Amino acid sequence: EQMGKELYEVKYQCQACHTIQGSGGYVGPDLTNAGNWLTSSWIEAWLRNPQTLVPDTIEPRRTFTNEELKALAGYLTTLKHAPAGKVLR
Repeated sequence: EQMGKELYEVKYQCQACHTIQGSGGYVGPDLTNAGNWLTSSWIEAWLRNPQTLVPDTIEPRRTFTNEELKALAGYLTTLKHAPAGKVLR
């Protein structure tokens, strides 16, 4: 999870386009709740080649290693925003 967070924030700077809990850019989808609506396998497929899934997407295609794909997907699936008054465990 920590490696995925570092890749997200430092190496690839995904926050330039994506928001998590109100912080980041607004070009791409808000990922605050990504863990509740995306699966690891979908995230990995998306990051491997976004244009295969959505031909006209502006998501850049990058050359991630398999380890980076797994780390990023692992990090993003931990992002689960609980409704007010509820605690996720």
